[in-house]
This record gives sequence, structure tokens and C-alpha cells, in this order.
Amino acid sequence: MIELLSDAHWFSYMVLFSQFALLGIQIHMMLELNVSWMGRKLEQRTREYERYQMCINSPIRLDSTRIRKVPSLDDHYAADDDEQPSPLV
Repeated sequence: MIELLSDAHWFSYMVLFSQFALLGIQIHMMLELNVSWMGRKLEQRTREYERYQMCINSPIRLDSTRIRKVPSLDDHYAADDDEQPSPLV
């Protein structure tokens, strides 16, 4: 079959084959880049989650939330004697 092809056809087939090979390499590189990027993103999210868990389980944070009192609306209205809330009708 090689003897039946002229030099021009042989050259065009080789160029076409090399283009397919380059396309395959590009696809492989993009997939490898995507996998490594997703791995880094997963590691970053894991570190952020571990930091979040450490902050939640920190005894300093738990003690500070127990001590701190959030003012209620009753305290707010008790401070302002002139302004009483109007009853809803």
C-alpha cells in the first residue's frame, strides 16, 4: 500500500497523523492539569474545613460565647422609656 501512495499523499497523511498525535497530547495535558487543579482545590478545602473545625471546637470560643450576652428587644425598649413599640393590629 505504501508503494501505491505518491509522495504528496504520503506527506499529507503524515501531517494529518502528526496533528492527531498533537491533539491527543493536548487533551492528555489538559486532563492532567484539571486533575492536579482539582486535587489542589480539594486539599485547600480540606485545610479550610480543618481550620473551621478547630475554631468551632476551640474552648476559648466556647467560653466567650457563654459569657457574652446578646441584648434582646426588651432590653432595648427598656432603655428608651419614651419610645414604646406600637402594638400590631
